[in-house]
Amino acid sequence: MATPTLTGQQIADLADAHPPIQPADIGIAINVLVYILLVIGFLVVSARIFLFYIPASAFAITSTYYGNGAKDNHIDDLLKIRAAQYFIYFEITYFFASTLTKFAIAFTTLRICVERKTYWIIIINVLVMLVVVIFCLGLGLGNCKPLAATWNPALYV
Repeated sequence: MATPTLTGQQIADLADAHPPIQPADIGIAINVLVYILLVIGFLVVSARIFLFYIPASAFAITSTYYGNGAKDNHIDDLLKIRAAQYFIYFEITYFFASTLTKFAIAFTTLRICVERKTYWIIIINVLVMLVVVIFCLGLGLGNCKPLAATWNPALYV
């Protein structure tokens, strides 16, 4: 299309006003491929983020069915034990989920980071998180022996 008498802005205005066409030939294959990759990408990213969070949410919701969040005069001691049990499960799974997500973000940032100062800040941050994880695991899981004594003190040895 030769348009020697039109300015660049006029050509741009005409192009913007032109209606789109239906994809044809290889355009159909491009659309299908992009849609497939879009769905796969969404599922992969969603799985990385939510896969660990779903069990934690399930335990938190289950704990409410056994009295977590209810006033003490509405539940008996057996329900309190079960509520505490599921809430401890929630805390453990949420702890692992959030820690793994933090590590994944840190390592992804390290791959795209080019500045040495930022690199070392992230490395130090990861090491501090690792120390906190080890401390919290030792304190949280080693507090009662067996672990079930955390929610049922009668099992304490």
